Amino acid sequence: VSRGGAGACADANSASATDFGVYGVKIDGQRANATYQITNARAVFFSSATRVKVRDCYAYAQYGDGIRIDAACLDADVSHNTVTDCGIEPAHGIMFRSVTSDSINSADDPVTTYRFVCNNNTIDSVGGSGIMLFCVGQGTVSGNTIRSSGQRGINIGPTSVDLTITANTVMLSTSTGIHGANRSK
Repeated sequence: VSRGGAGACADANSASATDFGVYGVKIDGQRANATYQITNARAVFFSSATRVKVRDCYAYAQYGDGIRIDAACLDADVSHNTVTDCGIEPAHGIMFRSVTSDSINSADDPVTTYRFVCNNNTIDSVGGSGIMLFCVGQGTVSGNTIRSSGQRGINIGPTSVDLTITANTVMLSTSTGIHGANRSK
């Protein structure tokens, strides 16, 4: 069990992160024991990386996103993970996005995160959306189970293109089960 306190436990923020994998790791964010709140603390975070895999991991009790794949990641595989009790709103269970700032309000951001899979994950009791897709392309989201999301089950943000979303189960979402924002394709 990795106990990261209020910070990320696996963090790769470099264009040199290639062929990197996180397998079978338990990540306890220790939110109940934190003395202050860091909403950008994530259990697993990759940015500007190629061929990354996050598989068979268990992330829980984080203030921020459970798993986040960010800005110019190519060929990411996030599968067979469990994310629970993560993310006070607006953080998400699993997030794929192309933008580098924490603002997710621009529909004009270019798509730079491509070719990803998000399959067979279990997401339970998260503050934001179960799975958030923002300005991403050529992705598959399949066979995931999402329970008790504070926002949407699966949230498809602006300028996302070429996505296949099949055979997911969304239960007890506070808002919409699957939501496609303006200009998603």
